Amino acid sequence: MSIHQSESNLPIRVIAVAVVIGFATFMALANRSGDKPSLSGETTSEEVVGGMDHPADLASVRLEKKAGGGWQLLRSGEPYFIKGAGGDKHLEDLVAAGGNSIRTWGIGDDTAALLDRAHELGLSVTLGHWMGHKRHGFDYHDPAQVRKQLDDMLAAVERFKDHPAVLIWGVGNEVELEQDDDPVVWKAINDAAKAIKLIDPNHPTMIVLAELGKDESKVKAVGAYCPDIDIIGINTYDGATSAVARLAKHQFGRPCIVTEYGPPLYQKDSLGSHAEATSTEKGALYARIYREGILSHPDICLGSYSFFWDSKLELTDTYFGQFLITGERLAQVEVFHELFEADSPENRCPVVESLTLSTESRITRPGETFEARLPASDPDGDPLIWQWELKDELNRTVGGDLAEGGPAIPNTVQVGADGRATVTSPGPGSYRLYARVLDGKGNAATASISLKVRN
Repeated sequence: MSIHQSESNLPIRVIAVAVVIGFATFMALANRSGDKPSLSGETTSEEVVGGMDHPADLASVRLEKKAGGGWQLLRSGEPYFIKGAGGDKHLEDLVAAGGNSIRTWGIGDDTAALLDRAHELGLSVTLGHWMGHKRHGFDYHDPAQVRKQLDDMLAAVERFKDHPAVLIWGVGNEVELEQDDDPVVWKAINDAAKAIKLIDPNHPTMIVLAELGKDESKVKAVGAYCPDIDIIGINTYDGATSAVARLAKHQFGRPCIVTEYGPPLYQKDSLGSHAEATSTEKGALYARIYREGILSHPDICLGSYSFFWDSKLELTDTYFGQFLITGERLAQVEVFHELFEADSPENRCPVVESLTLSTESRITRPGETFEARLPASDPDGDPLIWQWELKDELNRTVGGDLAEGGPAIPNTVQVGADGRATVTSPGPGSYRLYARVLDGKGNAATASISLKVRN
């Protein structure tokens, strides 16, 4: 499948945009740019986007069927396999690890500056358009809401379509959650993709799904209702090593990108709380997913974006973040130097074992004390610093919504000279004990464990 159209079709394409998005919207988009819509198919040789001048031909991206079967992504005519991360921070670290692309979830006031910075660093951007979710009150049966959303999306396409950092248009993110049986939702996604492609034929469109659905039901819905989607993006965690293989078995006929992957969402501990792996274990998990779930399917998978190339409060304070909130790199960053075939980092992350407690049941009474221990070593021999905190468990959120974090509970943890912690149980409730080990060189390791206090 090629997203290029011939020159002779351009006038029809421009007129078709007016039909798809409404002529009033079409004229408004033209007025925003200060130009009248071209009906001759003429384009200028350069566009000014953000603060830089960019030759428009640098932004050409297309899909191509390989001679022996399968798909590849071409950027400026060259094969382009995505070695990416989700997020817009720590871009220099991504470049150092051999990465070539980032993915965003929405467009805002900082998008132009982000695109410029990414381009300076040699990174491409899968630029995501946020589309409303049911749980946030968006109704795809309300024409006014849908029209306003589409207008905003197309205005952004007009503004950024010629920026050389743009790689792919992300058309929503997990929009189907709680409404994947509603054809109106799928058709709205396709309408947006169709309108985007008519304005910008030089970048593919990608839907982003929360996994593939039971018996790949979401893939079937895309096939039935979304002909203008070029690529399926898969956000996958518990099934990350098998998601692409499952899609391939469906013989969908379009390529995919693993748009999010990381620790499992549904792994519970003996108390029914989230069982969080150590950062050392997470590094190994990212490597396994990348090798087994992404690299092993070159004919259909165009690459991936790990989640999350920053810190994030979701499930726990440290569950998905590949960095600490204070900026230290974790093993989930370091491992990509190897996976992306870059030079090894000058200084390595500490390596931790399991976090253990002197109380085996992890159920204590108010005022009871126990010991916590996290053995650690440093590959470079750097002296290590242990930090411990006891916090309330985070509230559970849906679909990646941010959780509300809280401060450490005072007067509950004392850290000894050997890095061990003595913990005094607070009042009844559900808690999580966090341990961080820092090397003083910008690297760290993490672990956490759930606790319950009962009278």
